[in-house]
Amino acid sequence: MLSPARLAMQIVGFAGGTALIGWCAWKAFSSADWQVLREASPAPIALIIGCSFVSLLLNGAIFWAGGRPLARLGLMEMEAVNAMASVLNYAPVRLGAIARVAYALRVSRMRIPAAAAWFVWVTAGVGIWAVAGASVAWLFPETPWFIAASWLVVGLLGFWIAAILTRRLLGARSESLRLLATDPASLWGAASLRFLEQAMWIGRMHAAVLILDLPIDLADSIVLALVGILVSLNPLGRFGYREVAVAWLASTLADGTLDPTQIDAVFFQLALIESVGEAIVMIPLGTVGSIWCLRRLLGRRGATSSGG
Repeated sequence: MLSPARLAMQIVGFAGGTALIGWCAWKAFSSADWQVLREASPAPIALIIGCSFVSLLLNGAIFWAGGRPLARLGLMEMEAVNAMASVLNYAPVRLGAIARVAYALRVSRMRIPAAAAWFVWVTAGVGIWAVAGASVAWLFPETPWFIAASWLVVGLLGFWIAAILTRRLLGARSESLRLLATDPASLWGAASLRFLEQAMWIGRMHAAVLILDLPIDLADSIVLALVGILVSLNPLGRFGYREVAVAWLASTLADGTLDPTQIDAVFFQLALIESVGEAIVMIPLGTVGSIWCLRRLLGRRGATSSGG
């Protein structure tokens, strides 16, 4: 994870992301109308904070459910690790992922192949749901219930196919991946939680749209949120890239009723409100989680791994 080439790429990526977030903030604060935020109803603001909090809890539960075939993991323990990783994801060189690996190896006593399989499995789930949901909302922007039902069917079908391919193509090479693909709790438990977790991203995005009173419907909010998730997975880091991608995509989805002199600024404003709403929850809870996990890491206490 820290080879010289990868380290250099991530440092350059973080510098680029910092420049992008600075540009995004400059555009938003120099031209956008922030009075709308001061006059906003408390309900969408509370929805942003609430969705961010629930998303954090669900993501920790996903790592717990997905990793149980490989090690004895405590749910609250994984919540603390997830909070730590979430706040460290704002730092360069993917420190959040590195911290997760360090904890898995030193405290949970996973072996390296098991930890690698765990992360691949969880990340694949992110991609399956995000691609399925964005595709359905883009191609069939019908009623919200139709989108949700279609997304659920397509996503679960994707997980079923992924499990079959994993067992047949990779199971012989990785015992850990075989365990994850054949354990019902790991497969369907983590899949169900991931569906709910990404729904929280959509709720936060649509709440930001409501605050700014933008001409973007729920189907477009689904596309924005899920594409933002996919962009966050890029190897250069999430910082800055997600915000610019959301702003650009939002400008293509709006129905054209906005003032042309403010159209760029308002979509950068949207991206910032959505991201800041997440950070308001992630940073304080992540700081508390980091302190708890650091004490565990230094103590090197943990469970015995059963995966290899």
